[in-house]
Amino acid sequence: MCDAINANNPQSVNTFVEGVKHDSIEARMYLLNVTSKDGLLALLSAIATDEVFLHELIEHDSTFRKDDNKFFRNTDKKMDAELLEKCKKSFIKSSTLTMDTMLIVPALLISL
Repeated sequence: MCDAINANNPQSVNTFVEGVKHDSIEARMYLLNVTSKDGLLALLSAIATDEVFLHELIEHDSTFRKDDNKFFRNTDKKMDAELLEKCKKSFIKSSTLTMDTMLIVPALLISL
């Protein structure tokens, strides 16, 4: 089903965010397919503003840990001032919840 969905569409990203909030492993894994600037901005915005989503990412970060490099490579290819600002906001928000989140967002900043 997810193969027919454009992962880079911000509406798709929002759908996956909602899926993650409802413990969907498929939605969580599909977020790794987000590669466009618009999709990445939607994802980083959700990290920075949606505490339930962020909590679920942190709670199940082992799902992403093995694929972090894919996400970071996707983000690094599109990095510009706007994405960097979203990364910073996401990092600040995530670091206020728990130190475990130091594994989720910082590589985005390190890669610059």
